[in-house]
Order: sequence, then structure tokens, then C-alpha cells
Amino acid sequence: MYDWLIPIFIWFSSTGVTDYSPKDRQEYNMQVHATGSFEANSNALNADMLRFFMAGRFIDNGMKDRSLKRMKDMNRIGLDATVEFGFFHRPDSGFGKNWSYGIHVGQRYLFGGSFSKDAYQLGLYGNAPFAGQTLDLGGLHATYLSYQYLNLGFVKEFHGEKWHKSIGFGATYANANQFFSISAPRASIFTEQDGQYLDVDAQYAIHANDASKNKYFYPNGFGLAGSIEFSMTDRKRHAFHAKASNFGFMRFNSFSSNRSLDTNFVFEGVQIDNLFKVNGAFFTDVVDSLGNGLLGSRGTGARYMAMPGTVEIGYSYAAIPSKLFISALGDYCYFPGYVPRGTVRITGIPDPFVSISGALSYGGRGGFNAGIDLGFHFGYGWHFTLGTQSVQGIVAERLTSGLSGRFGLIKRFNKSKATTNPQ
Repeated sequence: MYDWLIPIFIWFSSTGVTDYSPKDRQEYNMQVHATGSFEANSNALNADMLRFFMAGRFIDNGMKDRSLKRMKDMNRIGLDATVEFGFFHRPDSGFGKNWSYGIHVGQRYLFGGSFSKDAYQLGLYGNAPFAGQTLDLGGLHATYLSYQYLNLGFVKEFHGEKWHKSIGFGATYANANQFFSISAPRASIFTEQDGQYLDVDAQYAIHANDASKNKYFYPNGFGLAGSIEFSMTDRKRHAFHAKASNFGFMRFNSFSSNRSLDTNFVFEGVQIDNLFKVNGAFFTDVVDSLGNGLLGSRGTGARYMAMPGTVEIGYSYAAIPSKLFISALGDYCYFPGYVPRGTVRITGIPDPFVSISGALSYGGRGGFNAGIDLGFHFGYGWHFTLGTQSVQGIVAERLTSGLSGRFGLIKRFNKSKATTNPQ
């Protein structure tokens, strides 16, 4: 039987929410879903610090010091949040027999980057504790992206004597809403022992959408992407899938801003002879002095960037058909702050109305992660899934990183006239 395949309706979904419950999957050929996922992770910043930072709360020295102990020469941070609504249909007969199609609309936020240990110390502690030292900020990179999307996907199923195969392809249109990126391949700062001057060596580039059009859903540009996916399963225990999704480009309009700099300069501060003579002109001179050294050249123009494409390869084994499954998955997202990730997952279905899944992974936006997902069938085609891929960030937020959650609400309807799965 094929009811333990990853459901087709989430093939082109961006939330990563999977419904493992086989209950009534073959009885209905239409469904709608609302799904959401969120992840904030790092291989260095602890979960409590991530949580306080996102909530805009005060980060005390204890949090700073605990994360500092985990710092490497270069560190990663990333965030991915998506809300999506979708529709799926597998026609019973006619021209569409063995064909399925799905439509998804959603909102996605992405942030990712890398930073050095010195950049962390400068940003969290200031430069005063490092008088007489040179802090290396090189390798700093950060990108933020917000967009809305509309996706249309098709899947063709092939039923053979030994193997059941599916090939899918899809196209995505994106409303390019907001972006910001900074890259500093070379940057250092030296603070003189007595604080008399700063010696700065920097090369950086900054790009951003039109700052006057920062409202949500405002069309600051557009994006186009394509996806292709393949899966196959035998009649017994083995299944394989591979996909390359959301590969394309995004173009932000000609009002986008850019700034670049490649310089080395010394800032010696200003001398104050009489505090009561400090006025607006004084502060203007200070800002101009810093600006001439650090602001660099400015300009506007269209900005092209790659869509956050994902490559994924997975294998599943039915240890107990329809009851217990073991899966291995490798994936990579082409976005800053992400490294190749490997995942091992065990899924149990003790009852047709309940599924329980546990996973261990390494890589992605953080290091080691442990996850758990629960699925429930409520009858009449209703399903609900809830889970996290960062249990460790919940139970040990002062020692490790990772904050995440995901949910899915699925309604199946329109019972099939005949099953499309040969037994």
C-alpha cells in the first residue's frame, strides 16, 4: 500500500508541516489546509537570549556571558517564519486521472547571517573593555527578506507492478516586499589604550529596499521560481523522494538603495573646552567627522537576489507497515546562515487517529536539534498537527539554542468514487 507516502499536498509547501496520519487519506480526493512554522536558531546564541531579543526585552550580562562561552571564530544565526493556506485536488477520472494539483498562498520571513566572536563582543559589550586590542569583524554578513507568494503545483502518479512513482513540478510568483543585507568581508577596529583614538579598517556593502515603502505587502518588486520533485515507493517497505524547490530570482525595483565603503581611517574624537558652549553645530561636526570615514558612497538601483531555494533528499523504511516508519533526510536551503542538515526521524501510528514522530538533526541554522510532532484525526476529514524541531531549546534554554514550532489544520472532503491506489 502507498498510504504512508509523504502527502502530495505539502510537496510544494514552504512550512515543512507533514501529516502522517493515514486515516481517510484515500477516501477523499480534495483538501484544504492552513499551516504555519517558525524557527529561530543559532550554533552559538542560547535560546533564552534569542527569546528575549525577539521580544525586545533587556538582555542581562548573564545571558551575554553564557552565549559568549559557546562562541566560535565564526558563528551562524537564522530565522524562518511562514504562514500558508492551500488547496489540493486529485481528480477521480477523465483527463486528470492520476494527476493532482495544488495551490498555495502564504507569507514568509527569513533572516540569516554569520558573525565573528569579536563582532559579538563589540556589539554586546562595546569597545571600552578592549582598549589596546584589535577586534576582527571580518566575515560579517546578514540578510533579511520578506515576501508573499502564490504557488501552483502539479503531480503525475505512475502505478507499476513493483513501484509507485510520482513526479511533480510547480511555479511560484512572489511579491517582493522587504529586504536588507549587509556584508563586510574585511573589518577591524582598534581602540587606543587610553581611548584617545579609534583605528578603523573596513570594507562593506549595504543594500535595502526603498525605505519610504516599508509597509507590509507593498510591491517593491517581484520574484519567480520553479520546483521539481520525485518520489517512488514499492508495495512493501521502501520509499524515496528528492526535490529542488523554490529556485529562481527576486528583483527589487530601481528605488532600492545601496551603500559601499573600502577605507582605513583614524578617528581622534573632538576636544571640548567649555561644556556650556556645546551646541547643534558641535554635534554636526562630530557626525560629519564619523560620516566622512564610515558612510561611504551611496546610490539607488534595482537589486537582484536569489530566491531561498531548497534541496532535499529522503528515504523511508516501513519497519511495521502502516504502524512504524524510520526516515533519513538531508536538506540544504540556499540562504545565509544555513548549512547542510541531516535528520533521522521515527514515526509511530499507534492508532489510525493518532501519529507520533520524533527526530534528531544536526546542521541547518543551528547545531544538534531534537524534535517531536503529534498528529490527530478528529473524524469527518479533519486533521490537526502540532510540533517543534527544537525541544532542547525549551528544556535547556540557558545551555543550548533553538526556538521553533509548527502547526497544521487540514480538512479533507469530496469522497473518491474509486481508490487510485492499487493494493
